[in-house]
Amino acid sequence: MIRSFRLRLALLSALLSGVVLAAFGLGSWWLIRNIKIERLDSELRAAAQRLVGRNPTDTRWLQVETRLANDLGVREASRLLLLVQEGDATPLHRSAHWPQAINADTLDWAAPPTEVRGETTGFSLFPRAFAQEPPGRPPHRGPRPDGMDPAHRPPHRPGERPFPPHPRDPLRPPPPMAPEDRPAPAPAESIPVAPPLPTPANSAPAQLGSNSELPPVTKPPDVSAAVQRPPPPPPRVILARRTVDGAQWHFALASTAVARVAVGVDARVIEADMKGIRNAFLVALPFALVLIGLGSWLFAARALRPVHKLVTTTRKVTVEGLSQRIDATGEDKEFAELIEVFNRMLGRLERSFQQAHRFTADAAHELKTPLAIVQGQLERAINQTEGRAIQTTLTSILDEVRRLSVISRKLLLLSQADAGRLTLFREPVDLSRMLDELLEDTRMLAPHLALHSDIQSGLQLQADAGLLRQVLHNLISNAIKYNIDGGWIRIATSRWAQRIEVVVSNASHGIPAQDRGKIFERFFRADPAHSRHVEGVGLGLSLSREIARAHGGDLSLKSDAAGAVEFSLLLPL
Repeated sequence: MIRSFRLRLALLSALLSGVVLAAFGLGSWWLIRNIKIERLDSELRAAAQRLVGRNPTDTRWLQVETRLANDLGVREASRLLLLVQEGDATPLHRSAHWPQAINADTLDWAAPPTEVRGETTGFSLFPRAFAQEPPGRPPHRGPRPDGMDPAHRPPHRPGERPFPPHPRDPLRPPPPMAPEDRPAPAPAESIPVAPPLPTPANSAPAQLGSNSELPPVTKPPDVSAAVQRPPPPPPRVILARRTVDGAQWHFALASTAVARVAVGVDARVIEADMKGIRNAFLVALPFALVLIGLGSWLFAARALRPVHKLVTTTRKVTVEGLSQRIDATGEDKEFAELIEVFNRMLGRLERSFQQAHRFTADAAHELKTPLAIVQGQLERAINQTEGRAIQTTLTSILDEVRRLSVISRKLLLLSQADAGRLTLFREPVDLSRMLDELLEDTRMLAPHLALHSDIQSGLQLQADAGLLRQVLHNLISNAIKYNIDGGWIRIATSRWAQRIEVVVSNASHGIPAQDRGKIFERFFRADPAHSRHVEGVGLGLSLSREIARAHGGDLSLKSDAAGAVEFSLLLPL
């Protein structure tokens, strides 16, 4: 599982964006495909309408087919089909690669449109409009002067006389008349002829014979006798689809009374274009996801900046850093609330620590003087009662008082170390000589233990001699107290560029696993009952580590192998 919230946020953003982009890509792909199919059908319909109006006897259909493939964007000639027939299904042209599975007679041809054969005599300014009027109804010609539209007269009921035509309705034809009521035809009118224009005086007169006559004047044709024919009806086009050998073909079937044209395009032309679009999308998608992931990573870093402030401040929360606070100005509302809660927690910790420090320091200081007085009185009483039975009792009491004095002194040092006010009197210290002296004392205190040493000579450093001796004394005394019968103690030193390491190890039964993380806690002892079998109060190691850290070093449990315990003390030069 990914433990980084920033990385998880970036990955989730990239995943969500990928899902959205995939859905958008699929939707766009489907929409583009439908648009291309509709466009192809529209182009096929237009091409079929255009080709069916050509002269059927034209023999250049191969050139027409090639040009049609270029117009439709078909790169392969086998993806285009063209069929031209006469009105009686006589084939005029068919593509060489026309599939055998497609029978031209089984195509869904539309019935050819019927041509309007009616004739209209007389001159008309709008022959098309009048020719297309439905039979039996006069054309609408606007309202009459009296306000009634003659084209919208109310129908007469059966048995009633129809409405007579209005005398001022010149556009409505009069009702038919009986033969006897028809007027006689008027005699033909003569067409007047204008006299000849006079000839200029200086021009030669025309040479005419005596019997010459004026040329006859041709009478213009009778316009009323012309016959107005309506335009031919538009062709009918039907779109059809056929599947041949797993491939779908789109057809446009156009038919008129004299010809039929079928134009077909393989749908794989569109699928090839869609495949290119799909491949381009699949290539661009990983780059888009990487960019989205990087953007989410940077955005997460910006969003988690207040959290980094909290982490940095928390790392600085030590005895000296409890007074630090985080500024929440300009942060988001949620993080500002978190920072405020964290600052209040630091305030409570600071007050609690100050109270505990004052109590420890005050208690140790107040106990120091009374214990010193009691110890002095007991020593004088022991000297006065020499040889009496009460001397043994007073000696036991003196040992307990001395133990309390040691505890109070250590507590005072710990309180000063916690407050960061542990005073160090640094001076040049010969560490090699100090370790040799402690080694001699150990031989006197534990003659039953085997001592081994590997102490380098000339180890010099700046330190508080008294506190440093106390640290080394605590380590060696623990090695003596927690040793085994017939055991051993080993003291070794190592020197690096800027540090000196002192390793104190001893034979032991080992430290229980549940106690290894508690050995530096205050008042902790491996003996749960805190019996007096092993002397000590559980403050030696914690105080030694505080003194080592005050010098800029550290004290740690280096190893806990079977049958041995090893502590490492690091000190700066």
